[in-house]
Amino acid sequence: MHPDRGPTYYILNEDLSIRATEDGFEWAKAFEVVDRRVARTEVAPDVVVSTVFIGLDMGSPPDSGGEPVVFETRVFTDYGELDGERYSTWDQAIAGHEDVVRRLRERLEKSEEEKVG
Repeated sequence: MHPDRGPTYYILNEDLSIRATEDGFEWAKAFEVVDRRVARTEVAPDVVVSTVFIGLDMGSPPDSGGEPVVFETRVFTDYGELDGERYSTWDQAIAGHEDVVRRLRERLEKSEEEKVG
C-alpha cells in the first residue's frame, strides 16, 4: 500500500502477465471477466488442489522492492482447507501447483502402501 494513495491491486493480462493498479473499481471490473484459475487437480475423491490468481499482494509490501505475490495454491479436503503456497508469476504458479500435486500423490501412495503392508 502506498501511504498517499491506498492499496495496490493487480490485474491479470491476457498474456498472463500482471499489472498494478490503484483503482479498486478497475480491479473489481477485471475480476468479473477474467478466468483466474491457473489449475485445478483432483488428487483423490476428497482432495482437490486449486491454484488461482488472487490479485492482491499476499507477500512482502509492494514498496519493499520484491515482486508481488499474487497467485495461490490451496489444498481442499473433506476435512477443511490446508495451508497453501504463494507465487509471483503464472509460470511459478503452474510449477508450484504441479509440485503440490506430486507431493500429495506421493503421500497418498505411501499411506496406501503402509495400509497394505
